[in-house]
Amino acid sequence: YTPVALDVSAAFHASGDAYKDSTDYVAALLERNVRVLVYSGEHDLLCNWPSGDAWTRNLNWTRKAEFNAAPLLEWSVDGETLGLVRETDKFTFATLRGAGHMVRRSFISASNASDTENDQAPHNKPKETLELISRWLAKVPIN
Repeated sequence: YTPVALDVSAAFHASGDAYKDSTDYVAALLERNVRVLVYSGEHDLLCNWPSGDAWTRNLNWTRKAEFNAAPLLEWSVDGETLGLVRETDKFTFATLRGAGHMVRRSFISASNASDTENDQAPHNKPKETLELISRWLAKVPIN
């Protein structure tokens, strides 16, 4: 398993299939009453959670004020805080404590340099990620 294959990425970019801004698409889903979950690892250096939080609060849709008025609260399981969450019935932004984004743990912690486990949220925090997504799918409040 290779988390990032630069030759594959280059081929996508060369074909015109590169990263595209999804802001308008997410706003359009919300306008159509499609529930949306956005989550970030709190150690994510590429898509850091403060930027993700700002991005979700700046989306232009009719219930923007309601979402922005929702507090950013801690969410937990069995008394252990697993991250932060801002949620309404249609839109949820959450963080996962101790999780990152395609960054080897050895880059974050020199004391753990031999660790080759991927630092993506689903890989680094699988139980926590499953709990977050399971609650969201079940329409159970995350906090």
